[in-house]
Amino acid sequence: MVARQHFERLYQDTCILTEQRKAIQDPLTGIIKNGELEAISYPCRVSFKTLQTNDIINKLPSSSQTVVLFISPDLEIKPGTDIEVIRNNRHFAYTASSQVALYDTHQEIQLTLKSKHNG
Repeated sequence: MVARQHFERLYQDTCILTEQRKAIQDPLTGIIKNGELEAISYPCRVSFKTLQTNDIINKLPSSSQTVVLFISPDLEIKPGTDIEVIRNNRHFAYTASSQVALYDTHQEIQLTLKSKHNG
């Protein structure tokens, strides 16, 4: 319990988890209604790791970034959940892209930047 409290002191960010509830069928009309969106805010920590690689074929350097969310192990976050991270008053939109790495003190979820489409 003490280790978890120390780990949760590192949570400087806030995340808003948005998940769609299950679709419901109206018993009178038989029409299926989309489930409502549920958004709840939680303290968290986001870690960024940049990997530098060299493209052997084109001989050009390239890099990729991995984003990992650290959050309480009490939450159930499914792959595909929309996650908005608020860090230093800036908002970043991500999607949970991996299965959860669950520990006694925290859970780790790899995030993918959510793409925006115009139109």
